[in-house]
Amino acid sequence: MRRAFIALLVASGWPLLQAATSNPRELHGRVVNMETASAVPVPAARVKILSISEQQERVTNSNGEFFLPLPDSLLAGDQVELTIDAVVNGERLLFFQPLDGRVRIPNDPSKDVVVIGLLPKGSRRFLSDEAIEALIRQANDEGQKQAMLAVRSGSVAQFDLDYFLESWGKERGLDPAEVGKRVSAWAESVEGKPTADLEEKALATFAEQNFGDAARLFAEAGEAHLTRLGEEHKEEEEDRAKVVDDFKQSAEADSNGGLYAGALEEYRRAEAVSDRSLYPMEWAGLKLREAITLADLGETQDGPEAVQSLRLAVSECQSALEVFTEKEHPQDWARTEDNLGNV
Repeated sequence: MRRAFIALLVASGWPLLQAATSNPRELHGRVVNMETASAVPVPAARVKILSISEQQERVTNSNGEFFLPLPDSLLAGDQVELTIDAVVNGERLLFFQPLDGRVRIPNDPSKDVVVIGLLPKGSRRFLSDEAIEALIRQANDEGQKQAMLAVRSGSVAQFDLDYFLESWGKERGLDPAEVGKRVSAWAESVEGKPTADLEEKALATFAEQNFGDAARLFAEAGEAHLTRLGEEHKEEEEDRAKVVDDFKQSAEADSNGGLYAGALEEYRRAEAVSDRSLYPMEWAGLKLREAITLADLGETQDGPEAVQSLRLAVSECQSALEVFTEKEHPQDWARTEDNLGNV
């Protein structure tokens, strides 16, 4: 999926640079501080919004609103990835909703407002069930990019979830040991909940570091969503995106466990539900993930098998570059070129 890298930098004394108007190709957002004395979120005014990939800059108004220009290539359902460096009244604010800073472009960006909730560093709300579930989802999605691959079995690298949780806790001013205990308690509560769905069970299994079993449960969730989607509902974008996300999470769980062949199969199942003509950024993003997985798979193989996997990885990168052009998507183009070079 398309990920535009955006920095949200809170500063004091900056003039308001925008009026409260928008057009259909702008992301209408509102930034709020969710930890206040009245328990009512407070708008975060004068927040500088910088789109690194699109080189656009905005500042939130007195209601915490901003209007971020969107390129035509970003469609409803695509993700916009945000980063934030915020200090208000001496307190550093961090993402809470969404926890990983990623928001999906709504069906009607001109009318639907995306709310970004922040919490001060050290807030106990980071240990809520809602936050823990989002944390495990983030670990599965971004683990291999953000955490050290320190655990190895032969030539296969396995994601070090403990390291990831420790780093995440420290970044948020929390005791890493307490974070670990909360994750374990949350996983146990899900296992004991009769109404837990397949995706919740998959996340709980991932939290227990049973990556292969988690991948299987994510795949079952994808199959269930795909069955409900049915041929007559192919145009229902929300359902289709959910199927893609389930299979992608299954692939990521396998990849985090060093099970690259299984991961590749699940990425290809996600690609089968995608469509380059309708969802070019999503399709290209899946192609890039397949390329990275093929390269990892090749590292574990010998002889002709390894050569074949690496050749396929090159081909998948080249396919992704047909969408991720240097002119239209310089950040994605650079990332894909880097991976092509590594292969």
